[in-house]
Amino acid sequence: VDYRVVQSRMSGVPLPTFELHPDQVAGHGDLLQAGERIMKPMAAVEQQFYESLTAHPEFISYVPRYHGVAEVSTNRPSNRFVVMDDLTYGYRYPCVMDVKIGTVHILESFTPEKKEEVTKKTAKTTSASLGYRICGMLKKSAAGSERKDKEWGRGITKDNSAAAIGEYFHGHPYRAELLRYFSSTLKDLQKLMDEQTVYRFVSSSLLFIYEADMEAAPRMSLHIIDFAHTLPMDGPRNHIEEGISMGLRNLIIALDSLA
Repeated sequence: VDYRVVQSRMSGVPLPTFELHPDQVAGHGDLLQAGERIMKPMAAVEQQFYESLTAHPEFISYVPRYHGVAEVSTNRPSNRFVVMDDLTYGYRYPCVMDVKIGTVHILESFTPEKKEEVTKKTAKTTSASLGYRICGMLKKSAAGSERKDKEWGRGITKDNSAAAIGEYFHGHPYRAELLRYFSSTLKDLQKLMDEQTVYRFVSSSLLFIYEADMEAAPRMSLHIIDFAHTLPMDGPRNHIEEGISMGLRNLIIALDSLA
């Protein structure tokens, strides 16, 4: 695939050649990387979400910084990509965990067949029982790297979910500091999500990142990602928001149990 960028609509400045992102752990479609930015195959709903954030600054610190839309020459049907900050930029050994949040992962616009497929898949995983599901994990170190994919995540149960999360932190000397940071950040995010009446988040994920380079200063971040199904909240808060709250609450419980 030729990923040469031919136009950046927002900045008007051509972007450099992008390569497949080496630290992608989940999601649909390839993420492309160049320097401090990544590109993700564009969904109009996701573009609209990012461009609406200027009116809702309370969410900005929790999402990747948005840089507009780029057109890319590829041999694929879609050649438009959303451009955003690469959240792993500057890490030597990034450790990444993607956790899908909420109990509802379908939209009314889905076909009946798609609704049935996703609903059955959700019911068999911790998305239904806990409100979250680990979709992938990457652990890097000087000794090498270890990946766990979505099939591994789908096999996690309610009873062993905290232990699965514990694998992400296993062996890190700053484990206690990491757990405190992620728990505290999730509590702040839960407060925002429980009070907000702006967006209906469907099938979004939380991206956990920390630095495993023992010679570097401790570094970590937590962001919400994946907004291809995020729509304006068009009515009262409902079971979708309840599922988000349930997932955040159970993630906090799991992290605190590991401390």
